[in-house]
Amino acid sequence: MASSLHINQSFADYLLCNVAGFLANFEDTVQFSALGQAKRMMKTGRLEEAVSILRRKANKSVDTAEYYYLLGLCYERLHAIEQAERSFYLALVIDHRHLGALNGLNRLYLDQGLNQKARYILSRLDHIRG
Repeated sequence: MASSLHINQSFADYLLCNVAGFLANFEDTVQFSALGQAKRMMKTGRLEEAVSILRRKANKSVDTAEYYYLLGLCYERLHAIEQAERSFYLALVIDHRHLGALNGLNRLYLDQGLNQKARYILSRLDHIRG
């Protein structure tokens, strides 16, 4: 009876470990499917819907720069320049080498005639690219 209890406890421990791993992978899958959904919406011009998805995920402390980068792209296309700049910066806070966010900031600065800021961003890009 004691060995049966030991086997059952080991099996229960095994299940708990695997369920925890499954749930972690499931969360990753849900997270990336939201990115995919937002990208599809962006491609079809449904920018406000993409912003809604990206903001919802970003507000849940998702630690990926890609959400903020895509949010910046949406805001840029919606001509919400301040929000685009803030989103690109948030992406860079998470990943200071995020090329898309740096390029996005560079575009914003060039479009606004902020050449000194654009040159600074270009120097960062050059440094990263080697």
